[in-house]
Amino acid sequence: MKDLVKRFNFLGGYQVIGAGLSLPILLYHILNNLSIGSIIVVFIILGICAFSFYCGYLLLKGNYDKGLRLSVISQFLQIFSIAIGGYSYSYAAGIGVYTLLDITNDVQFVMDIDFFNFDFSLAGGENTAIVGVNIVAIILMNKIFKWQKKLEEIKKRIADL
Repeated sequence: MKDLVKRFNFLGGYQVIGAGLSLPILLYHILNNLSIGSIIVVFIILGICAFSFYCGYLLLKGNYDKGLRLSVISQFLQIFSIAIGGYSYSYAAGIGVYTLLDITNDVQFVMDIDFFNFDFSLAGGENTAIVGVNIVAIILMNKIFKWQKKLEEIKKRIADL
């Protein structure tokens, strides 16, 4: 159980730090884009950062069941990256290692690494077509599912005593 708690604490710390370091992105949007659309983006970023922080906080405070359940959602929000015709979404509250398929002018497979990334645009008009997945988020989500199973096994063993 101690090893599992260390892993929960690592994930919790990663999420809290990732959310905290994502706040400069929020400030960047506030200072550089003062329109109605940018205000919506600011609230989306703030909400996602607060959610990631909350997930990490739960894990660090020992609320493992709820923290892990919500962490799955947090990681899911970070898996997909898309940019099509000026509309885009990409988010990583921490490290993002993306495998991208760029079919804008030709078919290209691209690897990209981001730290604390958030991109959300409804601008339209650009001629892009890129889809991708965040490998780090997929790995973390897989780990979380395994940790949830282990935690349930431990709880069952304790209940059977």
